[in-house]
Amino acid sequence: QTFVLITDQDTTLTIPVDENDSVIHFMVDDNSIGNGLGNTDDFLKLIDENNTIIDTIEWGINTSEIPGEPIDTPAEGNSLIRINHIQTNNSAIDFAETTIPTPGKPNIFSKTGSIHIDKYQKYIPKINKYETFSPPFAIHVHLTNFTPNTSYQLKSFITGNQSTYPASQTWTGEKWQYSDRYTHTITTDESGFWQDWMYLRFSKNYNAYNENIQHYKSCLLNLKVKDNQTIEHIQKTVTLLDMDDSNSNGKPGGYYIDVTTQNQRLFLTNETHDLFSFYISEPNNIDDFSPVINGYCKLTAPVHSNLTLSTINDTGVINPLKTNISISPGIYHFDTKTKESSFNRKNRKEFSTTLTINNTGSLSDTYHLSISDESSGFHAHLQKTKISLKPNEEQQITVFIDPLSHRLFELQYGSITVTITSERDPILQKTHTFSCQLHEPDLTIPKIKTYNSEGMETSSCLQGRIFRIKAFLKNNGDETARDVTVSYFLDAVKKENLLGTKTYETVKQYQKYPSLYLDTLHINPGEHTIFVVADYENTVKELDEYNNENSIQLTIVNTTPSKESQQLLITEFYYYAHPTIHNEFITLFNPTNTTISLDNWYITNTVSQRCDDQKKIVFPRNINILPNSSITITQNSSAYYQERMLVPDFEYETNANQSIPQLNTTNTIFFSNKGGSIALKNEFNHTIDSIIYGNTTTKHSFWNGSSIPSVNQGEILKRNKQNETFLDTNSATDWIQLKKYHIGQSLFIPEQMKIEGSITPFTSPDTSFSVVSTLLENTDSEILLNAYEFTSSEITNDLIDALHRNVSVSLLVEGSPVGGMSEKQLFLLNKLHHHGAEIQLLKGDTLNHVFKRYRFTHAKYAILDQETIIILSGNFAPTGIPSDNTFGNREWGVAIKNETLATWYSSVFYTDWNPSQKDTQKFQPNPVFEEQDYFVIDEEYYGYYEPILNQSETMKENITVKPILSPDNSLPAIYDLISQANATIYIQQLYMYPNWTNQQNPLIPLLINKSNQGLDIRILLNYNPWYDSTNIHNNQTKTLLESHGIQVKYIYTNWSIFQNVHNKGIVIDNKSVLISSINWNENSFLNNREIGIIINHSEIAQFYSTVFLSDWQLSEPSRYNDTIDQNQTQQIIELNANTIYITALFIMTFIVVARDWRKRSWP
Repeated sequence: QTFVLITDQDTTLTIPVDENDSVIHFMVDDNSIGNGLGNTDDFLKLIDENNTIIDTIEWGINTSEIPGEPIDTPAEGNSLIRINHIQTNNSAIDFAETTIPTPGKPNIFSKTGSIHIDKYQKYIPKINKYETFSPPFAIHVHLTNFTPNTSYQLKSFITGNQSTYPASQTWTGEKWQYSDRYTHTITTDESGFWQDWMYLRFSKNYNAYNENIQHYKSCLLNLKVKDNQTIEHIQKTVTLLDMDDSNSNGKPGGYYIDVTTQNQRLFLTNETHDLFSFYISEPNNIDDFSPVINGYCKLTAPVHSNLTLSTINDTGVINPLKTNISISPGIYHFDTKTKESSFNRKNRKEFSTTLTINNTGSLSDTYHLSISDESSGFHAHLQKTKISLKPNEEQQITVFIDPLSHRLFELQYGSITVTITSERDPILQKTHTFSCQLHEPDLTIPKIKTYNSEGMETSSCLQGRIFRIKAFLKNNGDETARDVTVSYFLDAVKKENLLGTKTYETVKQYQKYPSLYLDTLHINPGEHTIFVVADYENTVKELDEYNNENSIQLTIVNTTPSKESQQLLITEFYYYAHPTIHNEFITLFNPTNTTISLDNWYITNTVSQRCDDQKKIVFPRNINILPNSSITITQNSSAYYQERMLVPDFEYETNANQSIPQLNTTNTIFFSNKGGSIALKNEFNHTIDSIIYGNTTTKHSFWNGSSIPSVNQGEILKRNKQNETFLDTNSATDWIQLKKYHIGQSLFIPEQMKIEGSITPFTSPDTSFSVVSTLLENTDSEILLNAYEFTSSEITNDLIDALHRNVSVSLLVEGSPVGGMSEKQLFLLNKLHHHGAEIQLLKGDTLNHVFKRYRFTHAKYAILDQETIIILSGNFAPTGIPSDNTFGNREWGVAIKNETLATWYSSVFYTDWNPSQKDTQKFQPNPVFEEQDYFVIDEEYYGYYEPILNQSETMKENITVKPILSPDNSLPAIYDLISQANATIYIQQLYMYPNWTNQQNPLIPLLINKSNQGLDIRILLNYNPWYDSTNIHNNQTKTLLESHGIQVKYIYTNWSIFQNVHNKGIVIDNKSVLISSINWNENSFLNNREIGIIINHSEIAQFYSTVFLSDWQLSEPSRYNDTIDQNQTQQIIELNANTIYITALFIMTFIVVARDWRKRSWP
């Protein structure tokens, strides 16, 4: 830099400049420039050799030769200096007054510094009535000729003309500070120079403003600089602007509001370049308590027109932005109000309130409304979002507030903020907050604990055990929750994974502890997550729906039984016991080759209940079931033994026998007679085997299809076998069968036998008496006789004779035959008893809780000396074994002498005879028949039957036989016999029932099937007009079979040579024959004790087929071969009175009461 110094010739320099290369010094006298420079006003021009103006300055006068405005007249002794980097061709801007005559920035002539306010507004706004502070304004300050690199303190402030007290605040760079103190510490540069902008504003908080500014025309702008020794002070007089009617005596002012380039120095000037306003657009980092709007500026100016808005950069370059700006008087302002801002709500329905907006400014304005803030879980919308208002005009806006009941996450406290913004002055912005407190419950599950069945807290559980899940339920809200359901889920929170629920009518502030006792049986082993959710269905409106869930880990330990254990079966189930006889029982079978432990296994009849609620019969520890063996448990071992004659393995409920191990029970357990379910389970509730029976609709995953049909009282459910293996399909098929198993009945499994022996086939009336009587007469040691009816005096005499020979005679007789026991039978039994026979009656006595094993003992057989068996179809009666073979029933019989066979039948006899059985009662003689004056003259029978054989032949042969017992094996054995037929089937029966209970007689469709195969099937049935019931069934059977091509004939007792066709025999292919006591009705096969034998031997079979075919050829009027209904019965009787085929029957019966009882001798 080079300075040219022009001085008066009398000027004394304090520093020699000739030695300074940067200064060129010229001296002139006063004459060179006329009278010198004017003190109050003048101007200077710097012109080059081409007469071009290089620079100018003017002071005190605005001459047309100099551009711009003049700087004010300096005080006496002061100088005018150019400000660094300012070149606007405007002396008022480019130059400043100083007390030090130093040209330019460097102070090379004097150590005395000067301070300058070179840029400031000529008009400063007062505070309008709505504000506490005036709009901020800027001043530019610079210091020259100060000590280089030295710190100084500055303060800028505004005072009234007659006061020294500041009425303003100064921006420190961080905050607004009362202007009474030094706010800035600055440091001069190496030339002793410093410059910067400072910002001030008025504040109503100071008395100095209210007393010295508010109602005045002008004020003083002050700047002070101090160091440790001196204080420099400068003042500028500025005019005050009245912005509204709250101020007076100032010049009317207004605002220029715009959004322009951000963070720029902006100023307003008039056409003569007077500085009206100066400030920085936003963001300017000056806190003016208004929103920051980028580029926003708010400049104040006196009311004027044709103003120009310009920017000035750091290098002093001015850039005009907008011209022809007019400033009008007035302010923008508005207020808001509402009747209520805080709400308490007990439901989540939308509600509304009003917000009033009032234009309190002096200018019309438009206002924009928006929802600027919503608490989570709340929502609002406005009736209008834009309104326009004139001064002093107001309008109500409806605000709709919705707590959003459809959202999941909601809070107890919420607020909605409405923001109102002035369109004309965007920093005029107000917010109004509406707060809402929801008084609702808030359910949480803060904690979960888990316990095993022993009550110990644990996260591991043996599969099948009960596991307690204890949740902690808390209501954090301030309202009572009602009808609260706590739900438990396995692995996922969805309906199909629901484990259970717990419901409370109310949940208040006190914590509750809902527990779920989880049966882990059907939970797969491994790691699982238990979720507990309060109000899963969201029926309770809550503050927070996201905190209703918690979870805990659970490990299920595998307890699945072994493959062998799972094969154990229930093979017998007795649930419908006789009244007051508590001997229900269950039999288990181990079909494997492995010994299986039953430690803590149990049987339950409450299968579907949770294991800790089940009724149980529990096996103790160290109990095993051996391979291929069974065990039976019963309610009462004594009662069980009385009816089955078997010793059980275990008993429960009643400790009737100290030698029988006792099983523990949980709760009293009885099996329903009507229906239900039972299961065998291991100690972990795994079902090993199960049954569903009777009238129940219960469904179980371990059972297929419908339940097992109900049984009758006293009947045992038995599992079916196929090829000697128990069926196990977990369905009723495993159990349904025609055969009925009544408690106490025998369980013989007759096998086919190949024997060598003497066989005597016989028929009745032909030779039955002679065969039987002869065999009885030749007996040496023992006679065992089973009879349904015993009324034969001749056989009685044979037995008495045997007794006289010291032969042991044992009779088992049906004690309750149809129609009761006849007086003659009682007399004969009394007689036998008197002579030493042992007699047992098979008889029930329900009053004394005695229940028969069989409906009737209908068997007719005798075992002689344990080597001969006599099997008959007929009773031990005059018609079954007639002594006169011209009269009697058609019966078949056989006598076989073989010790093995006789022994087998003896075991049957002794099983039925067993005096320990409650239904076998020792015959008690009637004293009436013991009186000496009582005796009987026997009946005498004879007829016109001509015997086919007068003497039966005995053959010694090797034969194959199969014993037949009802109910043990008769039905399957006879079914198989008929099934094997290839050519002929001859059947002679007293009657054949076409239907049984709930089903067809199974032998009927078998016969039809055989007929369809082309076999010759012939059936002879009895027809007795007095047998109404059997005639009906025979008619039905005859009609049915004949419709399928089967030949069926009646032998009418009205005209035939037989008393009745009482036979129960079959001949198959002339190779096999059945001799038995079995009628073809349900009772005979399934409920009675019946005896028979199948003999596979052609010669023997042909014997019986010859007799059958002889009967088949009997002549009879054709009119009688039709089925007869009961209305024809009397007609038939009358018609038969004259037929030549009627049997002549003469019966003479005399019962004489005699006084000489003791004189009679018995044969």
